[in-house]
Amino acid sequence: MFGKGSLEKEILDYIIINNLEDWVTVITNVSSADEIYKDAYALLLTYTILGVETGILDIQVILYFIIGLFIYLVILIKNRKFKI
Repeated sequence: MFGKGSLEKEILDYIIINNLEDWVTVITNVSSADEIYKDAYALLLTYTILGVETGILDIQVILYFIIGLFIYLVILIKNRKFKI
């Protein structure tokens, strides 16, 4: 949560009473929500780029598997252990 106001002390007390310090952070030194959104966008963009890279690697692994299967079938056909 971010912001400043008359309920700030009550919110902080609620967080402490319910042992939420590990999950909730109150940010009071931010002038606008745009800074929060910009940081969140940077994190989401980073994970998106990593996801695309991982997807490319997954496609590459599948391609290697298909090539390996093709080579295996060629060897079986060549040795006449598999008839078409």
